[in-house]
Amino acid sequence: MDVLFKQRVCLSYDELLQYKRGTIDDEQKNVIENHLLDCPLCADAVEGISALEYEEGVTPMLDEMKKELLKKHFYSRPSKNSRISKLWMNRAVALILMGVLAFALHHYLEARQIEKLADEYYIAPVNDYLGLRSVDEQTIVHTPIMVKAIKFYGKEAYEQCIPYLEEHIASKPTDDQARLLLVSALLKEHESQKAESVLNNIESEALVVTNYKDWYYILAYLQQREVEKAIPILNKLKNTAPGFRHSAIELLEQLQ
Repeated sequence: MDVLFKQRVCLSYDELLQYKRGTIDDEQKNVIENHLLDCPLCADAVEGISALEYEEGVTPMLDEMKKELLKKHFYSRPSKNSRISKLWMNRAVALILMGVLAFALHHYLEARQIEKLADEYYIAPVNDYLGLRSVDEQTIVHTPIMVKAIKFYGKEAYEQCIPYLEEHIASKPTDDQARLLLVSALLKEHESQKAESVLNNIESEALVVTNYKDWYYILAYLQQREVEKAIPILNKLKNTAPGFRHSAIELLEQLQ
């Protein structure tokens, strides 16, 4: 394995990552598991790695740090002190590993908390799709495409609902109420960038539509972890939209 860890106190990041992914043989697995039983530092590192979704980005950073430490403090030392150097280098790299993992884990958990707020403060369109439409347009709802879309939406089968809504909107490009329903389904599927794109095409000035449009912008930005874009809209709704005031105030408190 890595020359740095041939006579080691702690496991390397690569070894921990391979262990977590299950890409080692049974003999290596037993050795690592025995080490983890006796080394709380490495055991904590495994937990940190497991919580990260972007582990590949950490490896190059650690490799570069390890090379620099080796260059400065290992290869330049006399051979009689090499064993002591290796021991201290093991400890140094282990501490660096824990620091990087702790930093990454903190940001990961913070981002996940923001995304959870987007789910927690999701608000479905008023009543149902029929309730959003004007009376003279209700015949559109009964087209085969919209019947299927509403059926899937009512069952919370948003992934199946989305293609039908998109097909309907392609044939009825002025139907902003259908767009609003599409945004709702996209947010439920965490397709925030696509939802934002659909919101940009909503032109209706009806109050019920504009308020939901603003709220869905907020949720899309939170799913994308762009809190700075969401806060001004929250302040606006807090002062201008009675139906959203309470939720806007609560969400602002959570974010600030």
